[in-house]
Parts: sequence; structure tokens; C-alpha cells
Amino acid sequence: MARSVSISRGQLAVRVDQTLPTGDHLLAWPDANEVHVERLNTGADQLLDPITLREQCLDAMPSTWQVLTVSLSRTKGEILVSRTRSGQGPFILSLPLDRHSSRDSDEGSFGYCQAKAELQDILTLANNSTHNGQGTSGKGARSAWWEGRAALDARLKDFLTNMQNVWFGGFQGVFSQRLPARDLLSRFQESLNVVLDNHLPSRRGLAKKPKIQQVSLDPRVTDLFVALGDPALFSDMEEPLMDLLYFVVDILQFHGERNAYDEIDFDLVCILLMPSTASSAYPTYQMTIEVFDALRQYHDAAKKGGDQLAIEHTILILDKELHCFPWESLPCLDGQALTRLPSLGCLRDRILQQHKKEGDSKVKDKPKFCVDRRRGAYILNPAGDLKATQAKFEQPLDQLAGWEGVTGSTPSEDQLKGYLKKQDIFLYFGHGSGAQYIRSGAVRKLDQCAVALLMGCSSGKLTETGEFEPYGALMSYMQAGCPAVMATLWDVTDKDIDRFSEATLQKWGLFELEPPADSSPLKKSTQARGRSKAQQSRAPSSTGLSLDQAVAQGRSSCIFRYLNGAAPVVYGIPIFLR
Repeated sequence: MARSVSISRGQLAVRVDQTLPTGDHLLAWPDANEVHVERLNTGADQLLDPITLREQCLDAMPSTWQVLTVSLSRTKGEILVSRTRSGQGPFILSLPLDRHSSRDSDEGSFGYCQAKAELQDILTLANNSTHNGQGTSGKGARSAWWEGRAALDARLKDFLTNMQNVWFGGFQGVFSQRLPARDLLSRFQESLNVVLDNHLPSRRGLAKKPKIQQVSLDPRVTDLFVALGDPALFSDMEEPLMDLLYFVVDILQFHGERNAYDEIDFDLVCILLMPSTASSAYPTYQMTIEVFDALRQYHDAAKKGGDQLAIEHTILILDKELHCFPWESLPCLDGQALTRLPSLGCLRDRILQQHKKEGDSKVKDKPKFCVDRRRGAYILNPAGDLKATQAKFEQPLDQLAGWEGVTGSTPSEDQLKGYLKKQDIFLYFGHGSGAQYIRSGAVRKLDQCAVALLMGCSSGKLTETGEFEPYGALMSYMQAGCPAVMATLWDVTDKDIDRFSEATLQKWGLFELEPPADSSPLKKSTQARGRSKAQQSRAPSSTGLSLDQAVAQGRSSCIFRYLNGAAPVVYGIPIFLR
């Protein structure tokens, strides 16, 4: 809520600034009638009303969307996650980052500060190698450079896996886009209740005691169990399932059912290693064995029931200190269509903007927001030093009917302002975000802004400012009302980002290109991993995908899936082509 008000007030300040006298009027006495602040209200006061916010934002969004708000506590010791789906109330979780180490003294600490320092160290080394590789010559030096990049790629992958396991653990299912089958979920909940009745000290021998009302778990809590996935497909469900069992016991404890942790056996090792014999050999493990079996029965029944309903798009509202993390590449989010936004107010503005543009008052009946593929512009290699990029994209861009652009030369700021204001799509292939050609203030003052794809190094990097909201070129596009902007969080190599751009534009349906050539001089084992991923993008391109879906599928086209493939992110809402 506070972020929504802050960003909305920033937009108001920009609009007020547009009405102030400039140029020759600077020496004139201001006319109070020229500035109508009341008429420029962007709705900051309305954002303080939860009912208005729900009506205009959460209830108005398509039923195929879900909103996840991820915040950091003031002490930076907890992650707060709130998930909202259309027609449902928010599901809020408060996850202590040190809960694993508090249960097991042998478990190492991996809090926010440690994670951010680790990520910054990886990115510093990655950025240095990105720029140092251009001057590397000689077979041995080039091979060493590629091997170093491969090691950083593996390190970033391990970092994301650790971040998921330690920070979210069993609660990673909150990100799931799979909707549970209600009848099967009810059956699993009954099985879980039977397990709790049989094995919790507070419920043993309940039949001999006076009848009391038992606590009924929220179905969304039960959904966290089934969202972990099919036990037959995952070899390591010990820690996540144990995490959820502790959570259930804590819920019951809060409602008056007191159970000591040391009286309950949470160990799943025997289940994973010897599920068929664990019941007889280790009777104290019976509780978790039965939960494991109930999960397996749920997923077996779900497979027989056919395809399950699923959410198609996830919108991530991030705290000001969490934008730097590549959330989209967490193992549990890999391949999912996901966009970011700085606040719920920004989501509301874009939904209302699409209402007005489409002339449709009910988004639920028309869940696809579209832009015209024939109305676009591009800036290709404005500095003149990205010859390979220009050679790859010049011809296909020239063939786009109705498009205009600049290739190999510096554009004027007026040209860029015209492209962003008058066109539906804007592509930038150059260094950075293009801020050297158009000022951020000029972007913020635009009345409307095209969907922008900024294919430059660190084009989406935001600068943190302590208690204030972060700033960067990307935020200028957000304040200008850009429906969606794709940018990179850190520096990337030109050939790999060209592969990604090619695959993304292919899958988005903008144009067809030849499959990328793989020229990485990695050792055979490392190279095979990269090629197997890159070859996945060489299948015939699919159409009808949104930009966030195309980006999610395009990541695998990079040789370095994490070092380069995790850098591009989308801010905004899902946008389709028409």
C-alpha cells in the first residue's frame, strides 16, 4: 500500500511539473489557475481504501492471473508473501529466513544480507568477465574465459537453488500456477487429518476424552503440500515436507493444540530411501510415511483425471530491496510466465489503461491485452560497434511492415520520444537502456508509452536508496504508463543476449528468424549442456504467446542459462500481439 502511494505521488509530481511554465515564462509571475493539482490527482488517496483497490485491481484482473507480493520485514529476518487470485482473499505467509538453522544447529545461515552479498559477488565477477572477454585472444585464454563463465553460471544456479530451499522450503508451492482439483484436495485433506489424529500427542486417544472441536486447516495450507509435486518425480522432498509439517503443528499450537516438537517424528529419510520397508522397520516414522503416501495417491488420481486447471500469468510485486534477485529463475518458477511491478497501484493503472484502450469494461471476458504488431519502431546498434547484432537483426527488422527505425547511427531525443509515444512496440538493440539518447525525465513525462524491449546491459538495473523507492531508467518507463518493458538486471554478453532476443521475438510471434548458431568453445561436457538447451529453441516457433511467456521460454536459448538467461525480466502486465 505504501509503495502504491509513493509511486502514485511521484507520477503526480511529474504531471504537475508538466504544467509549470518553462522557457520564456520563467521570469513571469505564475498564474495560480495554470496548475490544477486537484485535477491531476492520480488516485493516491483511493489506494488507501482497500475496497476500492480490490474492486479496481484485484477483482478486475483476469481469472488466469495471480498476484504475489513479496516483502522483506524491517529487521530483514523474514520474507512476507501474499498471494491473491481473482475472487479470493489474500493468502499471507510470514517466513523466518533462519527457521531451518533454528531447528538444526548444523544448518548454516543464509539470510538476506548473506544472500545479497553472495549475489553481488557473482555479478561483479560476471560483469568483469563480460567486458574482459572482448580483448581475450589465444586459444588457451579463450578456453579459460569460457570455463570461468561456465563456473559462474553453475555458481549462480546453486545460489538460486539454495535461495529457494532455505528461504521458502516447503512453502515454494505458493508460487505454483497449478490449481488443485477440489475433490482430490478434499480427499487429501481428509487423509492428512487422519494422520494428525493418529500421531499428534494432542489427539491420541481422543475418542476416550470429552469431544472437542478440532482445528480445520485452510484449503490453501493443504494446497502447499500438493503443490510440492509428485513424490515419484522428485527424489528430495524430505526438507520441504518437514517444513510444512512444522507449519501445521505451529498452526494447531496457535489454536490451543499443544504438541512438543521432540514428541513428534518429522524425519523422512527412511521414506525416501526405503519407503516399502520403513513402516515395519521404523514404526516411529509412520506419520510422515502416511503423508507421503497421501501425496502420492493425490497425484496418481490427478494424472488419471487429465489436465488440471492452471494460472497462466503471475505478477510479482517486489519490495524495494528485492528487485535485484532473479526470481524468475528459481527452480520452482522456471518456465513460468511471470512479470514484475513495483506496486499494486501500477497494476491498477495498467488494468484501467487497457479498459480504456480496448473499450471493454470487463477484462475478465477479454483477458488478453494486445498491441498492434504493425505499429512499431526500433533502434539497432546506435553506437555502431555491435556489428554482429546488426547483421543478425537488420534484415528481419527491415521486413516488418509499417515499422520505422534507425540503424547504425545515433538517434535524436525527439525521434525516440516520437517512437515511444506514437508506436505500440519499441525495440532497442544497443548499450545500456538507451538513457544516453533520451533522458529519463523525458520518458517520465510521456502521456503514453509503447511496449519496450531494451536489449542492453543492465537496462533494468535499479539503484537502491535506503528507505526510499529505487530508481532507474526502467522506473521512468513505468511512470510513463508503459504496459510492459523487458530489460536486463545485469551485464550480458552480446552473442548470448542476441540468441535470447531472437528466440523471444520468435516465440512472441513478431517475426521468424533462422535458428542461432552455437560457437562456444567450451569443453565437451560443459558445451553439451549448453547446446542441448539452445537446441530446444530451434523447434518451429509458436504463436499466440504473451511477452512474459515468450521470455520464459526464450531463456533456454542462452548457452549460459543463468549467467545470461536469468538476466532478462519483464516489468508490466502480459501483452499479446494482434
